[in-house]
Parts: sequence; C-alpha cells; structure tokens
Amino acid sequence: MSKQLVTQFDVKRPITAICSIFTASLILKLIFYD
Repeated sequence: MSKQLVTQFDVKRPITAICSIFTASLILKLIFYD
C-alpha cells in the first residue's frame, strides 16, 4: 500500500512531493540549530 500511495503521489504531484521534503528538511534544520 505504501508503494502505491507513494507512486500515485509522485506521479500526480512530483513537484509538491519535492517541496514537502525540502520544507521538512528546513524545519528539521531550524529545530536542530535552535
């Protein structure tokens, strides 16, 4: 099920997925630095 969800999400909105990962990385950096 995970693979299907990831595949559909990646196919439908690859840019959104990339943005989400990038945003998550920035948040993690802020938390670690803070």
